[in-house]
Amino acid sequence: MANKSDILVAMSGGVDSSVCALICKEACPNAIGATMKLFDSELLGRPIESGCCSLEDVDDAKEVCHKIGMPHYTLNCKEEFTKHVVDPFVAAYLAGTTPNPCIACNKYLKFDVLIKKANWFGADMIATGHYANIEKENGRLVLKRGDDPKKDQSYVLHTLTKDHLDHVVFPIGRLSKNEVREIASLVDMVVAEKKESQDICFVENGSVDNFIAHYTKNKHVQLSEIKGTFKNEQGDILGFYDARQNFTIGQRKGLNLAMGHPVYVTGIDKENNIVTIGEREDLIKEHVVANDFNWISITPKINDEISCTSKIRYNMKDIPCKVKVDSENVATVTFPDGVSAPAKGQSVVCYSGDIVLGGGFITKSF
Repeated sequence: MANKSDILVAMSGGVDSSVCALICKEACPNAIGATMKLFDSELLGRPIESGCCSLEDVDDAKEVCHKIGMPHYTLNCKEEFTKHVVDPFVAAYLAGTTPNPCIACNKYLKFDVLIKKANWFGADMIATGHYANIEKENGRLVLKRGDDPKKDQSYVLHTLTKDHLDHVVFPIGRLSKNEVREIASLVDMVVAEKKESQDICFVENGSVDNFIAHYTKNKHVQLSEIKGTFKNEQGDILGFYDARQNFTIGQRKGLNLAMGHPVYVTGIDKENNIVTIGEREDLIKEHVVANDFNWISITPKINDEISCTSKIRYNMKDIPCKVKVDSENVATVTFPDGVSAPAKGQSVVCYSGDIVLGGGFITKSF
């Protein structure tokens, strides 16, 4: 048994988790910091130079902990990260869907593996630097948006279960990004002005195709080398592409099609290497079906229909909708005015005001 702690703080080496650690240390003298070593760089044959999977970020987390007088531990979670995040991410792209690895990381690593590891330290609670809130309403805990609308991260937390809510706190959920940086500057943290990573942490320079090419080569996965076909909505051939190239629904750039006006990826048939190209209006869908639907703040019954708002991407505004509960973990979300470019593998998350009702992974849209 390690030294007993009141709370374990997940530290990525960024300013958000660092200020989270400072707040926890002031409230709980026995708080400890822990950085999960996630990506196994041997799978690429070289280290990741930056991002939350890099040695630089581990060092920054250690330095912050030293400064505020908090013990720091590095936890080896490479095997779990590869199994639950990286392999499914690669498989999803190769199957023509669009995964969100941050959501998978939250589900399997931060709010599953980390809670179990916290127990080893004697801690019943973990804290993370997410911009979200957990509050008690009508006798039960509910997940809410963060107070800063520009930074709210409730969308990527839709896999949190009711049980998780009892063991998780978000100390910076009431703060804005500027306030977080101000707090870090006041105590002269090395990460006070550290730039945020905008890309997937283990995909350098945002190039998914390059990552998948390197990753599959090192794991000896043979990729198709035949040409793929671009077709329009009517089935006419528009051109060809390298079948190793990956696309997402709604993609406009990188198609290299001289159409004379903007066109978009509206369909992906990976089995036959066909990518359908259409107009903006072809992206509009009225219904979205989601599996693995997790109801966080309410417990609806099968066949219930709920009026609420939803979003299918992290940075989009909510859209009014109705959600029909098809089964315990399947729901159909209907958007009366339509929603643009829902993609298989992405999440649809439902809200009632600031409360996150639940969310699931898109499997079909029509």
